[in-house]
Amino acid sequence: MKVIGLALLAAAAVYSATNANGLMVVARIRQVEPHDFVMVLTAKAMASNILANAGVRLEWDKQKPGVETIEIVLDDEASPHFAPRTMAYARPFASESETRVHIFRDRLHGPPWLSKATVLAYVLAHEITHVLEGIDRHSDEGVMKARWGSEDYAAMLHNRLAFSEEDVRWIHAVTSKPVGAP
Repeated sequence: MKVIGLALLAAAAVYSATNANGLMVVARIRQVEPHDFVMVLTAKAMASNILANAGVRLEWDKQKPGVETIEIVLDDEASPHFAPRTMAYARPFASESETRVHIFRDRLHGPPWLSKATVLAYVLAHEITHVLEGIDRHSDEGVMKARWGSEDYAAMLHNRLAFSEEDVRWIHAVTSKPVGAP
């Protein structure tokens, strides 16, 4: 029953976020393990709300004519050549048919008092924004900060870690139409 309640809550949040006006983006997560289903469903809903606050309407797993889908893969573990704190990476210049975002399951963690779903939601929002901005840049604060600290994680706990004004401008300046639209 708890799983059904979480799923309904997540679906309501996605519905709310996808009805926001603004830039539309479609994303799809592949390689979701059965034991990660609820975490991923919750993270999708949260990521949709995080991006909605920046004027981005994020839809999941829906093919839209003329709109590119950002492919996301949950990798079991990070390659040793990534820095120990790296949770994910984006490939903003990859072609539409290639995976654009890789998230490392073995690296998805924050403080013990913060849920893995919350961390995943902010990682998703961060990496999707790299693809939208079309560059590998970071901000001094907010969602697009290169390394989150204890204050950032505390803000995540209360859904208050936001995009900087500069990042919102970048998202909309670089992407004035849906990703991949003609």
